[in-house]
Amino acid sequence: MRYNNRSLNLNDKNMSGKSAMIRARIEPKTKDKAEGILKNLGLNPTEAISMFYYQIIIKKGIPFDISLESGDIPENYTEIKSDSELKSLLNLK
Repeated sequence: MRYNNRSLNLNDKNMSGKSAMIRARIEPKTKDKAEGILKNLGLNPTEAISMFYYQIIIKKGIPFDISLESGDIPENYTEIKSDSELKSLLNLK
């Protein structure tokens, strides 16, 4: 697929060279691993996040599948309120 600035609405006045701050929390190990991969790709986190946002615009949604495994619904879970209840469920003494 090919895209141009017009199809992405990148000529919008809100995107005229200014930048906005994004702050997020993430586990340190995840951050370090991802940034190592990005470095090998020749990208920094800001560039990767910008690419992600552009893909959201292009696809008009999250640019990858987000789904639950088959049968992964709340009704298939058991709420355990105590250690003794867990032991009972697992047939432990």
